[in-house]
Order: sequence, then structure tokens, then C-alpha cells
Amino acid sequence: MEEKFKRGPNPFEQPQIGMEHVPPYLKFQPGEENRFWTLDRMHSPEPFYPLEYETSFIALAEYADSTGIELNKLPTSHGQAYRVLNGWCWVGDIDVSGPEEIEQRVPKFMEIAERWYSRWEQAVAEAEAPNIKAADWLHSFDFETDPDLSDPKQLYTLIERFDAILSALYRSAESHLQIMVLLFVKKLELYGLCKELIPGTDDEEVSKMLQGFGNKLMETDAAFWNLGELAHTLGVADVVRGPLEDVVPGLEKTDNGRKWLEEFKKTVQEYGMRHVGGCYNLMPVSWMEDLDYPISFVRGFMAKKERGEKLVPKEELEAEREQAVQAFRAKLKSDEDKKRFDETLDLVQRQYPWYEDHNFLYEGRIGTGVHLKIIELGRRLVNEGYLDEPYDIGYLLLHELRQLLYELVLKRLEFRKYNMMDVRPIIKERKEIREKQIQWEPPVVVGLSPLVPPENPLTVLIFGATPENIERAFAVYEKPEEVLEITGLAASPGVAEGLARVLVDVSQLKEVQPGEILVCSSTNPMWNPVFGQVKAVVTDVGGTMAHAGIVAREYGLPAVVGTGQATRIIKTGDRIRVDGTAGIITKLK
Repeated sequence: MEEKFKRGPNPFEQPQIGMEHVPPYLKFQPGEENRFWTLDRMHSPEPFYPLEYETSFIALAEYADSTGIELNKLPTSHGQAYRVLNGWCWVGDIDVSGPEEIEQRVPKFMEIAERWYSRWEQAVAEAEAPNIKAADWLHSFDFETDPDLSDPKQLYTLIERFDAILSALYRSAESHLQIMVLLFVKKLELYGLCKELIPGTDDEEVSKMLQGFGNKLMETDAAFWNLGELAHTLGVADVVRGPLEDVVPGLEKTDNGRKWLEEFKKTVQEYGMRHVGGCYNLMPVSWMEDLDYPISFVRGFMAKKERGEKLVPKEELEAEREQAVQAFRAKLKSDEDKKRFDETLDLVQRQYPWYEDHNFLYEGRIGTGVHLKIIELGRRLVNEGYLDEPYDIGYLLLHELRQLLYELVLKRLEFRKYNMMDVRPIIKERKEIREKQIQWEPPVVVGLSPLVPPENPLTVLIFGATPENIERAFAVYEKPEEVLEITGLAASPGVAEGLARVLVDVSQLKEVQPGEILVCSSTNPMWNPVFGQVKAVVTDVGGTMAHAGIVAREYGLPAVVGTGQATRIIKTGDRIRVDGTAGIITKLK
């Protein structure tokens, strides 16, 4: 242990902000300061709301991760454990007991994997069918008014439906991670095979073999691009480009404006089931609730077209992909090697679009669908006099919300006009606590800090938790404005120069301007339209297989991830150069 780790910050010596509201099983326990825990700002870029602890967080974090791994009997891991400190999330590996357990798990995993890989598309379709059904169900009713509590037969339906909403989230998480684990394993197999067949092959060569396929989320870009063209056709482009707060009122004044707005709302209805926070979060606003987000994306694509640029350089990416495949294959000597390579690459290429596609269903239609149901329930509770604002529902713990729902049912049964529960004082207190949690700067590692790259490939490739990245994150700069060069992981090749747009809060997403370079803590699949507008991407956290790098390659953008502190060193408006091949960002004077 001493050779692989050194002491990092002790979680028990950190400030304790709002920890009385965290469920016991999500808190660090004595002895866990002797384990390696890395901050997961990628999946949760802000502190949790109390309601998220036992809803979206558990469903999409440890439950999904460990269930997906155990359903497949992955030989080398039992998944990951998750802990909460001051509203923020840390993740640590759950290792198998040793070689004997690995040996026992291997044949079970091989049997399961072969069953999936031999009929991949059909197996995925079968696994997703009940989740598509659940997504359709979530969109089939308005929880603010349905069920009708004036009907005695529907009173318990309120509780029953609430439980079913959470069940949809948990069950979809199972499918999500079961498929994701199998895909990730096969992708790692391809990378390992290529390096075995041709020693010295680097990750960028293999990544090029998987680019240019596009994905379901990128269809949104084409739809928004078309809306930009429609704005010109109808003569309302200037209105769409106006101040965000004036766009919808301005469009409603003319026939052509109303036509465009009708098409816009249809597009948002189809593609706008996305929220702007991390996938572990339940409360961040969705595009459907704040049209400023999709309007800003349309405006970005309008500007891109007016500059004469393509939506996505798909043909170039496809050509590079085929060239990379043929160049690698030409180096192989035996027919057996070519067969192994061809079969593995074929399956991974067929799987690869799902790597981002799944977010449209699981994090989009279901995750955002659950969010909308919770906010609709919040509106019901506002109407009943329990809450002041629908979003106040997020400050209740799950058991408190369930008590409030039972109180509402009994209120109807007792024919009373008054409420027996007043949750406003605790909501006020928890809002103040969450503000303090936002202001607190969480350490990137607690417990033990690695001296060598962790053995779990997920920890390295997804979270980028290498000693070098961790050291960068802990570096202290007396004058960060004087730092002229930043190093990170080369996640997507190419070089770009431009003005930086630094996002420190997800609500700033609508502020991104076309042609800027996006600098943020991390990205998530709900942000895809921004990739279609910027010149390059830089993140504080993440590895080469995190969302930022994968999607940047699909858009042909340079990307550097795992910089540690880019959002502190770079300011909005700084001119910077991003070298996604070398993994270097340079401030330009």
C-alpha cells in the first residue's frame, strides 16, 4: 500500500456542512480514510439537493454501477462505492477478493458476454424495450393534476405513482450500466488487441477507427440547424438573434414568427428531454422548462452557417477512420491476426454509437422525464399550500416527501382545509446550507492518493484519476493569472485558437458564443449542441474516455481534459491555443 499510495486529505478532518441530512450509508465510515476516493465532479458538477440522495444519485451511481457489473460478473471488480461529503460525491473502487474469486468469475462473465456479443443489436433492443415503455409512460400524464384527488379511488394512486416514477429511474439504471459495462469491456479489448498485434500502437490511432459514426444526440444539432435556416426563410432571423428575453415575445407578434415558434416547440418536444446538470442530479432545469437554452443553441448554429462552416465534418472524419483502419490492417502479417482484428473492430464499431445514444433514452427521456414529474408534483404541493415554489421540493429528504404525500391523502380523507405539516422552515435552512456547500471547494482526492495509476481502468479512463492529474488539481498558484501554459490529457487531436468561455455553473451554458473555446469542469451528454458551435474543449477533470473527449472527436474538435485547474487559471475572454494532440493549452497575449 505504501508503495502505491500516499496520504491525502482526511475526510473526517474536512468541514462538516449539512451532513446531518445525509443518509448514514452515504457517509464516510471509520477506516475509509485508508482508501482511495476521487471526486466525481463529472457526473455531479454541483452539490446534491437533499431529495437527490436517495433518488437520482443512488439510482444512477452505486446501484447502477455495481448492479451492471454484478449482472455481468465482471472478473476484476465489484464496481464502485460512493460517498457524500458536504453535498459532493466521491467514488472508490470495490475490488474482488483476489485471484481465486477472479478465476471463479471469468467463465461466468465469458458466458454472459458471448450471449450478448453474438446478438448485440437484438439483445440491446430487448433490454431497452421496457425502458422505452417506461419513458412513454412518464410522458403520458401530468403529475400536477393526475391523479385526481377529488376521486377517493385515486387517492392512493398518488403514492403508487410516485413509487413507480422512482422505480422507472432505478430499473433503467440497471439496463444502462449492464449494457455499458459490456461495451466498455469490448472497447478495452480492441485497444489491448491492437497494442498486442502492433506493439507501440497508441490510443489515438485506435480512437480514429471509432470516429465519424455520429449518434442520436447529434441529431439535435441538425434539427436546430434547420430551425436556423427556417428563421431566414420566414424572415425572423433578426428576432431569433435578439436578446434572449425578447425572442419568444417578439416571435409571437407576427404570423411568420408564430410559425417558426410552432416548429421550434415541436423540435424541443422531440429533442429537448434534457437537463443541464450532471446525470446524478435530479433538480437541474430542463430545456423544456427554460427555452433560452435551445434558442441559444439555434442562434449558435445560425452563426456557424453564416460563417460558411459545416455542421459536422462527417465526411472528413469517416475518411480518417477508414484510412486508420486500412493502415493498421496493412501492418498485420497473418490471416489469423487480420481475422481477430476485423471481428473485434466490427463489433466495437457497431456498438460505439450506443456509447452516446443511450443518453438520449436513459438520461434524457427517463432522467429528465422523472425530473419533470417531480417538478409537476412540486407544483401540486404549491397549489396545496405546502411549498412556495415547485423547485423547493428538492430540499426535502425522500422520507419527508413521502410523509408530505401521505399527509395530503389524509387531508382529503378528513375533509380539512388546513395543513398539518409545515416544511417551509427546513427548506429555508437547507437553502442556506446548500449555498455554503457550493462555496466550499472539495478536494479532488480524500483518503489515500495514488502514486501510480490505479488498476481499475474506469478510474483512469473515465475519471482521469492518475497521479499526474491529481497533482495538477492540488497545485497552488499564488498568481494563476500569470500561468501561461497548462498541461492535461490529449483527448482529441488538433489545434485551435480562440477566445475562452469559462463555465463555473451549468446555468451559464446558454452564454456560450459561436467560435469560442469551451473551458469547464466537465461536460455531460446534455451539452452536445454546444460542441457544434465551439472551436475546442478544455476540462478540469476526466480521462480520455470521458464524455468530453469522445464527443469532441465526433465533432472534429481539439480537446484537452484532466487539466486540474483550467477554470481557475483561464478567464472568459482570454485568447488561448488548445493543442489536443500534445495535451497543452497556452494563453496568448
